[in-house]
Amino acid sequence: MPLQQSKKHYTRAQTSATFDNLTDYHLQILVFLMRHRLARTSHIHMFMGGELDYLRRSMRLLFDLDPPLVMRRKEPYIKGQRVEGSHSKIHEPTELGLSAATTYLGIPEQSADNPIRTDHALLRTAFLAPLEGACFEDTYRYIDATEIIAAQPKNRRTNPNPYSWELFVNKQNHVLVPDKIFILEHPRPHTGTTKRGLFFLEIDTGGRGHKSEPIERSDLRQSSIAKKILLYGLTYVRKIHAKHFRVDNFRVLIITRGSDRIDHMIEVVKRYSAIHGFPPSIFHFTEHQDFTPDTILTMPWRVYRRKRIQDIVAEGEVARTLID
Repeated sequence: MPLQQSKKHYTRAQTSATFDNLTDYHLQILVFLMRHRLARTSHIHMFMGGELDYLRRSMRLLFDLDPPLVMRRKEPYIKGQRVEGSHSKIHEPTELGLSAATTYLGIPEQSADNPIRTDHALLRTAFLAPLEGACFEDTYRYIDATEIIAAQPKNRRTNPNPYSWELFVNKQNHVLVPDKIFILEHPRPHTGTTKRGLFFLEIDTGGRGHKSEPIERSDLRQSSIAKKILLYGLTYVRKIHAKHFRVDNFRVLIITRGSDRIDHMIEVVKRYSAIHGFPPSIFHFTEHQDFTPDTILTMPWRVYRRKRIQDIVAEGEVARTLID
């Protein structure tokens, strides 16, 4: 009985195409990958739209160039999780692809994050891809962190990690690094103004049997969700966001896998906001789901808020949309 041959890995095709053969369509794909670093074909299609086969041929060209502008990432292995069905391929830009994207945008190359954990990065892109797609089709404008930092003063742009900032708490320095920073702009024709919102995204991979960092720890030097909530709250109180990003207000979007974890996080927000004086409504919570461009701007987020009504403070949970 002959031995079963192993499946051959995909190799780049021999092609005479060069960088000069790239169109705006190819460069837009590279820009998307520069922003999110890891993305499935389905994520890219949410943003680019059009025919899926045309997108696949375009991805093939970016992969087949010598040197390539895009490379493949292996499917993440998650212990204890059964593989069901097939997944679209995972793509990431090469260093040359990143350079091509920043040149196309006319912005300096930034020391943007290079995700190590594939599952975490894909959960992040699963939210951001439909968000970008919705903004492209609607009147909203999505402004990525790379463009936000490019508009900052030189000393901020040349910072080794321009996407982070330090806070001094309990006689110690702590560094806060969001999983993603972006701005949404929404023009209001009836007033002639534009609503501008700054967002910090946090992806929590815990819940439903998946492990992640704990919500609370007794030592502030150790990472936890509660520590992030505290640092974001103090960022608001000390107006660090206004200094670094030139926006008066912000919201923290926390996406997790379980409603019980959200319940616990909301209790932390309620407790810390009472102690440190930041509004609990800056924190928005939801569970990981199949986000789509049609629903992502209007889907409800769980929010805990305090509102003064005739000298009475009403407290409780409300549902809010991304921009309301």
